Amino acid sequence: MTKLVPDDFEVPLELNLPAFILRPLTVEHLEIDYEAVMSSKTRLRQVFCVDDDWPSDQLTLEEDRGHLIWHEDEFKQRSSFTYTVLSPSGSRCLGAVYFFSTQVAGYDVEAYLWVRDDEFLNGIDPILYNTVKDWLKTSWPFRNPAFPGRDIPWKDWTGKRLQGPEP
Repeated sequence: MTKLVPDDFEVPLELNLPAFILRPLTVEHLEIDYEAVMSSKTRLRQVFCVDDDWPSDQLTLEEDRGHLIWHEDEFKQRSSFTYTVLSPSGSRCLGAVYFFSTQVAGYDVEAYLWVRDDEFLNGIDPILYNTVKDWLKTSWPFRNPAFPGRDIPWKDWTGKRLQGPEP
């Protein structure tokens, strides 16, 4: 498994802001994560690619547990980093942030994020997006992050990905 950051890099374990808190996504967040995912499943199908099939209408709590275990393991292995976006009290999942390795030349990380539908309507999405962009500049070793579907339109990203080296 390829590491996304060097061994000597201290991975941030929390970003605490007035509007939300980012913490590594773990199985501890299962119930509030599942509720947030299922409350926003239609819009989530556009976060990682156009017309994704995740999450399915039939996603179960146990399947979500498997996803969280995978994210937690990859975080420990330093191969990808997934953060839950929590309410200031820490009791409600507002969304998630993902940093994945990329095969696309010119970029050193792929960043994705989402907020649950009700928080999207409340305008928190651009706040989270700008926060994550700044956080990557100030607290991470990445110099050219890609935000597919945001800074880079899907039609352009798909072409870049197809031209990049095979994983």
